[in-house]
Amino acid sequence: MNDSTTHSRRRSISMMCIWTAAILAFATMTVCAYAAGRKESATTQTRSAAAEGGKMVAAYVRSTRDSLPDPTLMTHIYYAFGVFVDTDGNITIENPERFQKIADLREQNPNLKLVLCIGGGPREGFSEMAASSSKRKRFAANCKALVERYGLAGIDLDWEFPTTTGGGHTASPKDDKNYGLVMKQLRQTLGPDCQLSFYSNNGAAYIDYSVMLPYVDYVMVSGYNLGRPPKHQSNLYSSDRCGDWSVSKDVERHISKGVPPSKILLGVPFYALKGGEAPNEIDRDRFARYLPGTTEVWDDEAKAPYLADADGEMVASLDNERSLRLKCDYIRDNGLAGVFYWNYDNDDSRHTLARTLSSELMTQK
Repeated sequence: MNDSTTHSRRRSISMMCIWTAAILAFATMTVCAYAAGRKESATTQTRSAAAEGGKMVAAYVRSTRDSLPDPTLMTHIYYAFGVFVDTDGNITIENPERFQKIADLREQNPNLKLVLCIGGGPREGFSEMAASSSKRKRFAANCKALVERYGLAGIDLDWEFPTTTGGGHTASPKDDKNYGLVMKQLRQTLGPDCQLSFYSNNGAAYIDYSVMLPYVDYVMVSGYNLGRPPKHQSNLYSSDRCGDWSVSKDVERHISKGVPPSKILLGVPFYALKGGEAPNEIDRDRFARYLPGTTEVWDDEAKAPYLADADGEMVASLDNERSLRLKCDYIRDNGLAGVFYWNYDNDDSRHTLARTLSSELMTQK
């Protein structure tokens, strides 16, 4: 065999090896890409903050107000409320004209996600629906119809007091287990990519988290209404001006019940909670009318402000920019998913609190 033949044969073998390696590499890349795509669709990673590297910032917007939120200040809008029209799992959206206007805000911010919150008011209809397989299926089908009609990112449930009539509604001892069956049905009907969440009371009571967590993306942990003046309502830590609870204790209690920090959205109030006669939830632009002559005081132990009268007594409890920044630090330090606030229209006309949360959490720090 001459050198030319040997060289030609070696070259042919070399080219075959190169082509074989290329084909194997392409096949590997294809399989990995497919697997990655499957994994991504089966997880909730894409339902985190809209801003890369940031946290989720969810704004509750009420059906009873008129203003339209600035769609750049949050990752998600939770519209309150969808309500039951009977005890058979049929629901409707309050003020559908306003809901459509809120939905249209996604034209200004394509990354904005819209979630319908179902509940509110006396929440009559939850217990009866949850107890029946056929009613759960009807409820889930009705939710799916709304998700498809409006392009919703998810469904949020506000059933705050299952197993007890304390919320002013019908209840059953089996509500907590049945609530898990509702979530299971929603997940089966809506699929893996629809965001599911539920509101959870201070103290992590009334809910069996073990039957809920396999199907939900987020637990909306209330960090407000912890007390009423002369006690703080949304204190990060405890002090002598607090009741039995603090935000940090509330989060710790939920984690002790098995809720992963990565599924916790921490709630903050945009209103001031006033003691005494109604109205008790005061918009920030209405302090002069309902809280005249008050001075803002900082409780450094609780890491919370309050409004005091001329005698130094607490007459209203609230959050401000300083306390919200500390809560954002707490969210980052403890690996929580993000924040939600009740509600957008309680903020002042400059959207001071909404801007604070947006700047703190919607970008990587």
